[in-house]
Order: sequence, then C-alpha cells, then structure tokens
Amino acid sequence: MNSKDSIQQRIFKTAGHSRITNEETNVGPSIQKEIEKLISPLLWDRNTDEKYYLQLLEKEKRTSAEEKELQSLYIKILNFNNWHTVVKHFGVKYAVEQMLTENVIRGLFPRPLRKKYEFVRNVLSEAL
Repeated sequence: MNSKDSIQQRIFKTAGHSRITNEETNVGPSIQKEIEKLISPLLWDRNTDEKYYLQLLEKEKRTSAEEKELQSLYIKILNFNNWHTVVKHFGVKYAVEQMLTENVIRGLFPRPLRKKYEFVRNVLSEAL
C-alpha cells in the first residue's frame, strides 16, 4: 500500500475485500459516501464534520489525540450499528485490528454489548 491510496482502498486491501479487483480500480460504488452516511449522524455532538474523521482514517501516522478521536468514533459506530454493518463498511481485518480493540470495547455501553463485541472479535479473529 502506498500513501496515495484512498481510505477505502487501504481498508479493503488490508481486509482482502472483494470490491477491490486491482490497483487501478476504485473501490465499489462510492464506499466513502457510505462511510460518510454511517458516521454523519454520530457526530451531532462534535464541532467537526465527517470529512475530518475520514482524513483521520486515511492517515498512516496519527497523534495520540487523533487516536483518541478515532477510538471515540469507533465506540459510537459500534454502539449504534450491528457488527454486520461494521464489517460491510470496513472489512473483517480492519474491524478486528483497529475497531475491536480492548480500549474500544471497554467504552461500549451497556455491558451486554461489550460481551457481544468481545465474542464477535474472537469469532472474526479466527476467520483471519
């Protein structure tokens, strides 16, 4: 992967997702728009828009403050979406390695949701 790859290309390359067929192909029918639609309603309490978060997702090196911002976004995504939606938009590998971390799962509420995503992480990890 090179630094010019779009967020979708990097996510789907790391996930081995079928929407990418070769280096020249753009990812699916506007998966970035789908991700924007997914996160836009979750940002009602922020002064930043979804484009800021899309840029954060694209960055290879992030500051600790940016990592915390992304963690907060992942928590919101997981709190308000089922795991099928998460995998559809981000791919299995990205979901397991980036979104289903201990810190993110610890931030989920209520406790049964934490247990659910711990189980999902274990199952998806085995699939990798």
